[in-house]
Amino acid sequence: MRRLAAIAIACAACGGAQHATASATGDLATEVTLYRDLALVKQRVEVVVGAGKQAVARVAIPPGVAFGDVSVVDRGELTIRQIRGVERADGTIGVGSGSGSATAAGSDLAALAAVDQPGEVDVDVDAPRAGTFAFTVAYTTVRLAWDAAYTVTTTTARDDATLGGAIAIRNTTGFALAGARLWVVDDLFATARQAENGAVAAQLSGAPAPTTPKAVPRDLGVLDVGGGETRVALVRDAHRALHAVLVYDPIGTELDNPSATPTLDPERGVAESKSTKVSESFELVRDASDSGLPGGPVRILERRPDGTLAVLADGTLYGAASRAATTDTVPVGVADGVTARRERRDFSVDADAHRAVEEFSIQLTSTRPAPVDVVVREHLYRGEDWSIAYLPPRVTATKDGQQQVSMRTRVPAANKDAGNDAKSKDAGKDADKTVGKTEVYYVVVYTWPKT
Repeated sequence: MRRLAAIAIACAACGGAQHATASATGDLATEVTLYRDLALVKQRVEVVVGAGKQAVARVAIPPGVAFGDVSVVDRGELTIRQIRGVERADGTIGVGSGSGSATAAGSDLAALAAVDQPGEVDVDVDAPRAGTFAFTVAYTTVRLAWDAAYTVTTTTARDDATLGGAIAIRNTTGFALAGARLWVVDDLFATARQAENGAVAAQLSGAPAPTTPKAVPRDLGVLDVGGGETRVALVRDAHRALHAVLVYDPIGTELDNPSATPTLDPERGVAESKSTKVSESFELVRDASDSGLPGGPVRILERRPDGTLAVLADGTLYGAASRAATTDTVPVGVADGVTARRERRDFSVDADAHRAVEEFSIQLTSTRPAPVDVVVREHLYRGEDWSIAYLPPRVTATKDGQQQVSMRTRVPAANKDAGNDAKSKDAGKDADKTVGKTEVYYVVVYTWPKT
């Protein structure tokens, strides 16, 4: 395992450009941001420049990185004349230009990126004077991957819990990352960059800021990441409020269309609405310190009086669909005595106004002797630009993510006495009074840009 740093080679003739000693510099020589699909590496490099004021710094890069994907993102006081690929042991080579672009000799970049051995690039620099200077190179690699997972431990009272979580980083670059600053962003690289650019553009133009909840970088600290797998704690023994809740979520995220232009298929989501199952769930309240925690599987455990642990439920925490939520829910099983039915009442499209309106009724029924609180989770799956035009006053709603909203309501207790009275007077006439009922009726409006 090689240390991730530039490689020193011998000096050339005096007075001209020289091959200079180049190395990782400072305690935070390397910065790595881990995305869902790849990692962005920023490597700080020092170069010693002689009296000729020119030097060539040779920088090592991991296998699978095309030379054209290497760029200088901070040149400091230096002028970067060009970046050139160095021939590998198997004869493959990248030929660079002043902009840092490159092509592979005898093959294309895709084939070059698949080469399973480290590479090197030469960076030709001009300096204002002799001395030691620093610049930063950047590239992306798929050879730094990660997964996160969590555990929640509660007691038999099940009114609070202890949260723990860790991230496993898999390093197959062939380089050890020594003293690197790491962040994790729970999003795809291109999506996260697009969100950042949109926010900057809005700020510069004075336009409204994008409303899409962005993935927040989570600082993992300064770490030594060797080859293979490195486990890093995300959260340790954190207290979180926990309580039981019923959840009706018949659709899920499978139909989500992450686009500003909505899908106008009138049958979308209709067949998927047939589920009547309401889930018994645990609701875990998020803390401000949870910001940026990446999504991952969770196991909820109960610690019994004798000290043993029993598995209560498995689910997911901090998922992308609930990025803006203040709570997470983990289903335990099907709720006894509580059912729901989702019906679409109307759907209309005004193409000229670039507007679509959809109306839904969620009817909740309970045979339980006490009132029950239910979270109705709806996914506004047609598109990302939507607003709730109507919601009953007794229902509270929170936006969990760009296409997810949670509506909270209470279903009254079943009235057993009403059932007995109905049987004694007119059998079946008022039988529906023996169950508690409520309805969540809402109207959602989708809009899209006019072209």
